[in-house]
Amino acid sequence: MKDPADESLVPRHPGPEPDPYEDEEGGPVKPFLEHLEDLRWLLVRCLITFVVAFALCLCFAPQLMSILQAPLDKAAQGKITLAILEVTGSFTIALQIGIWGGLCIAFPFLLYFVGDYIVPALRKVEKKNTLVLPLHPAPSSSLLVA
Repeated sequence: MKDPADESLVPRHPGPEPDPYEDEEGGPVKPFLEHLEDLRWLLVRCLITFVVAFALCLCFAPQLMSILQAPLDKAAQGKITLAILEVTGSFTIALQIGIWGGLCIAFPFLLYFVGDYIVPALRKVEKKNTLVLPLHPAPSSSLLVA
């Protein structure tokens, strides 16, 4: 008969069992095709977001153009007028306003989607440092100044 103080007889209370899909270094371990599927959906979401923002800016292109012209009109006091010198100039300007405005509107959503794709694969320390970075005063103040 063994001594009751022997460790082999002491019942152990196991903690939570490790998740077989969770790697110690990073996030869930997935097969290659699942990563490709996630990447495909990321690209689809980003494309849809950009197209919606582009269409929204394209609908309001004349109003956006007047907003962009306002500082010139104020500085020149109405002495300067903008002229379109090419046949396709109006169309090109409207497309450029739609593209750049759509990119500006969609950018926060695109960052969120990309972050949602990348963050699960980061280590715990990387997640902590990465998620605290946007709250740090230096990058936030530099964006405010810009």
